[in-house]
Amino acid sequence: MLIKSTIPLMIPFVSLIWLQESISQRVIWAGGLGFIGVFLILKPDGDTNWASFVALSSSLMAAIAFVTVRKLSATEPTLRIVSYFAIVGLSISAIPLIWTWQTPTLSQCLMLMGVGLTTTIGQLLLTRGYQSAPASSVGIFTYTSVPFGTFLGWLFWNELLDKNSYLGAVLIVLAGSIVLRTKIIHNQPDN
Repeated sequence: MLIKSTIPLMIPFVSLIWLQESISQRVIWAGGLGFIGVFLILKPDGDTNWASFVALSSSLMAAIAFVTVRKLSATEPTLRIVSYFAIVGLSISAIPLIWTWQTPTLSQCLMLMGVGLTTTIGQLLLTRGYQSAPASSVGIFTYTSVPFGTFLGWLFWNELLDKNSYLGAVLIVLAGSIVLRTKIIHNQPDN
């Protein structure tokens, strides 16, 4: 999950190449600060495995998907973009079901419907965010998944946080605040 949190670091560069969106120095600096926060929480030990490569590849693909949403938002409404995303995602993820299908119980069906509803709402809100602001500015806020994931790990699995994890979470929140402050400053009318 933490490696996947590098998405915001990739979004500005993907949006620069594809959408020709400019990247402010503040956003680049905030991205670096957020990456340091992820690094502090991740505590890499130099042992790279295939799962790390998969997570990094997933981050790149997610960054491309987010920038694609930004590109589509110029011509498509939010609901249509989310529908496209759901259809493509379902089609791709259904392939492994051929080999691994298990019929869910009633309670599992209810949980799956709850997950589907909340992720659809989240996708609608995320798509609306990418329609409203440059991808490089919105993407930085996905860093918040790191402190939330860390908190949920503590809450449900009793994983204890160390000083580096707390410092990393603070840096991630600070990076998001810097980007938000940059957007507020740039959106104020000129005097």
